[in-house]
Amino acid sequence: MQLLAFALSAALAQISTNLDNLALLLAIALPVGMMRAVVGYVLAQVIVMTLAVGIGIGAGHLMAGGTGWLGLIPILLGVLSLIRRTSDTPGSDRITAGASVPLVVMLFLGLSMDSLAVMTPLLADSLPPYRMAGVVGGLGGASALAALAVWLHKFALAGGWLSRLDRVAPFIMIAAGVYVLWDSWTDLV
Repeated sequence: MQLLAFALSAALAQISTNLDNLALLLAIALPVGMMRAVVGYVLAQVIVMTLAVGIGIGAGHLMAGGTGWLGLIPILLGVLSLIRRTSDTPGSDRITAGASVPLVVMLFLGLSMDSLAVMTPLLADSLPPYRMAGVVGGLGGASALAALAVWLHKFALAGGWLSRLDRVAPFIMIAAGVYVLWDSWTDLV
């Protein structure tokens, strides 16, 4: 039951830090094509999760007993995101119809650094079974967002509500950082 709860927490963290990616998926679906956009998004999320696991395991070995301090990273990013919220100008990036999947992957990687910053400490500070549950949850959350984008694109229900949902992400980042700082049953030590 605890593994499932941890997987769901990782999925929530992944979803909340990828709401900007969902908006981009919907925005580039017309010029690039939904299939190309989804494939690029999913590949980017697999790369981010692979990096998070690799960096997390490395940090776990290098910082044995101190990996919880990595929780300061998502807290800081969440606070900075709250401070800079008013200066962001969404939609400034443009993609043409000829955009290749690698270009789409690079675009989504650029938007996924917040996911990397949240998932890395979460996985670094977890025992191996919880780490695996976190990876499954994170990839499940990314897959759920891809499926939601396809559904929204198909039924053209996307609108202003998505930008309002994106406002929750900084708070989720801060909460994930606090969780990593907090000693719990999922920790390495």
